[in-house]
Amino acid sequence: MPGTGLAREAGRLDRLAWRSLLHLTRVHPGSTNPRASGRKLAEAAVGVPVAPSGSNLDRDRPVRSSPTSYDPARETELWQELERLIAAKGAYPSA
Repeated sequence: MPGTGLAREAGRLDRLAWRSLLHLTRVHPGSTNPRASGRKLAEAAVGVPVAPSGSNLDRDRPVRSSPTSYDPARETELWQELERLIAAKGAYPSA
């Protein structure tokens, strides 16, 4: 997204390419800017619900997540890995 500094820590050549291509995103109809995106994020967080709880939003419309995100075994594996990583930092007792 233009204006976020996304490539600020990239290498010199990558930053040059990013700046060169960035102007193309400004004219794309699906492109937005940090202010508009921030407003949409705030509305999704505290505003009038525009989608059912747990939905993903693509701009103003709810969209279904990828099929992988509905896999209970994957969810369990991700949760266990999160607990392991937190416990490794000593911030959370392992179960």
